[in-house]
Amino acid sequence: QDGLVAKHILALHRQREEEIAPSLSQLDLQRYIRLARTFKPKISPEAHLLLVKCYKKRREDRTYVRGSAGVTVRQLESLLRLSEAIARVYLSDYVKAEHVKEAFELQVNTLRHAERESIDLGEEELQQAAAGEAAGAEGQAEEGQDGDAAPRQPRRLRISFADYTRIGSMLMRHLADQEGTGEEVKESDLISWYMEQIEEEIQTEDQLYQQQHLVQLIVNRMVDKDRVLVVVRASEDPLRPEGRVLVKHPNVPVDSFGAR
Repeated sequence: QDGLVAKHILALHRQREEEIAPSLSQLDLQRYIRLARTFKPKISPEAHLLLVKCYKKRREDRTYVRGSAGVTVRQLESLLRLSEAIARVYLSDYVKAEHVKEAFELQVNTLRHAERESIDLGEEELQQAAAGEAAGAEGQAEEGQDGDAAPRQPRRLRISFADYTRIGSMLMRHLADQEGTGEEVKESDLISWYMEQIEEEIQTEDQLYQQQHLVQLIVNRMVDKDRVLVVVRASEDPLRPEGRVLVKHPNVPVDSFGAR
């Protein structure tokens, strides 16, 4: 009896789909694509204004994990080309505002999906993190101190979006708590606090080294790209930039970090 009911429901669903979306032959589809490619849509004034508005919105969007630094004219050019492609789909001679809106939604959803998959901490941040240790090793060598091996290089450049937001939220919450008690927090103290929270998970010296560099890269990104952490006072020692004092951005709630 259950099988008959299931077959009946599926048959009704299939019939409804066939009524809504009649089949298109492969020949008709090929003709449609060739016709669409002949269109060279021009940008309408309304679409032009919306393109500018969308670009500015992306630049000002603090929920975008890469911050405004990750939104360049390349994204604007991509949005324009995508809007033109959508106009061709509708066989339109002009790129209209609704075409731009559809392209913008597609672009945003694609970027957000990619960011949710993984976060690229960047080669530049990695090199900066390693440079300080390399300089310290050279200083020790000049002073005649022994070194068993060359400084190890950080290995992790990418982490999942979930891990990034989890660690970032922990750091922001700690800064908010300390600010509430009137305590200043240096970057080095923030990193030390985080390492204390995960000390039970660390089994080897290599894991300790990796996690220290990982959280360092995360802090750099939160300051330079996400702009959810603010430097209120630079380090007094130029050779020890981790001495800078950090606070959570007042306009970014802890629970909203990384939210979509």
